[in-house]
Amino acid sequence: MHPFLIGDLPTYGPLLLLGILLGIFLYRRGARRMPMDVEASTDVIILIVILGFAGARLLHVLVMADVYLASWTAVPRIFKLWDGGFAYVGGVITGALSLIVLRHRIPMALTADLMVVPLAFTHLVGRLGCFSAGCCHGKAHAPYMVGVHFRPDSAAAPFCNASGSGECLNHVFLHPTQLYESLGILFIIVILVVARPLKRVHGQLTAWYLFAYGILRFGVEIFRGDPTRGFPLRISTPALNRFLGFDPGVPVFFSTSQIVSLGLMGSAVAILWHAHRIHTSPKSQR
Repeated sequence: MHPFLIGDLPTYGPLLLLGILLGIFLYRRGARRMPMDVEASTDVIILIVILGFAGARLLHVLVMADVYLASWTAVPRIFKLWDGGFAYVGGVITGALSLIVLRHRIPMALTADLMVVPLAFTHLVGRLGCFSAGCCHGKAHAPYMVGVHFRPDSAAAPFCNASGSGECLNHVFLHPTQLYESLGILFIIVILVVARPLKRVHGQLTAWYLFAYGILRFGVEIFRGDPTRGFPLRISTPALNRFLGFDPGVPVFFSTSQIVSLGLMGSAVAILWHAHRIHTSPKSQR
């Protein structure tokens, strides 16, 4: 792993910035083929991206409140964005709400469809940054063929103990859930690009993305093992744990992200139902 790119510069930050720039480039490229003001819509998209990252950071801080709000001296860590710490599903929720609020400035459904592939590319690159940093790692005892060792000075160090000493990482294989998710996102991108000609009404592409990503994230969360994740609802699954090779007491269901993933899938179904109503309405067939 390479938690630092050059000197003390974390790899996570530059990769995340690269993903954002790539996403904006892809959005502008797609928007030029549509009847819309590219420059004006780009300004709105940049605002949505900023608000989305604010939401992603907020959810991360809320889930890890025991760390960031442990004392007055810990609070400044909230603003150290270059060290990582973003909950992607929080960004999706905040970005979607921002798009709804700003719908008077841009065509909401069309813009959302134009955003999903660039958003997925941004997320893919960001997850590679997570892998480099060691954050968002998986559970222990991963099979040798897929398991990885993270460096003791990486963001995976708290896996060993709360003091941050990561010596145990030299002796344990962890599931590279960052790579699992990256590969899944790449597959979703391919599906969206191939299925784009099948789109019948604006909003369908967004719904397909939300549903596919909800399934992906729910599944990846089963293998996530970073100790600071929140579990609003814990369900004991000893048989599943034994089958997957996890320790009996390690929680599998339901993390904060799994609950949000179910919400994303439900939202996707609602969007598809609404899109189907629009497509089949008498007005749309005139």
